[in-house]
Amino acid sequence: GYITFLYFASGYVSSGGKSYHTTKNWILNNTLAMSFSVYFLDKLLVTNYKNAVIYLLGMMLYDIFWVFGSDVMVTVASQFDYPIRLLIPQAPGSVQMKFSILGIGDIALPGIYCAMMFRYDFMRHITASKESFTISNFESVKESLSFHKP
Repeated sequence: GYITFLYFASGYVSSGGKSYHTTKNWILNNTLAMSFSVYFLDKLLVTNYKNAVIYLLGMMLYDIFWVFGSDVMVTVASQFDYPIRLLIPQAPGSVQMKFSILGIGDIALPGIYCAMMFRYDFMRHITASKESFTISNFESVKESLSFHKP
């Protein structure tokens, strides 16, 4: 079960990384960049609302300074051939493709706040239902993950 999944995932990641290294395909770049973002959101846990707001405000000021105050971020994002940004084609299908750049930090950092709010909402639902959470309680999980109220 789990070991098989680990072997499959590590093989997939290593083959995707090798394919990207040899081809520099923008679709592989975006796939790897989004995978890094999702992994980052899964592993980083902010448990306090105040800390999350301070973190986001600090990162916003940092981003404003380094993106609009200097050319450092644009230089780094455009010269490195690593999946640290999303490449969005401006004119798909043309011979010489030009890309717009979106850093994965612009996705992952607001995602931290969204993930924290999702966890809060999920725990609030579990507490309100006055039931202990178990894996066998599938209906409660299904309701809390849905976008409509039951």
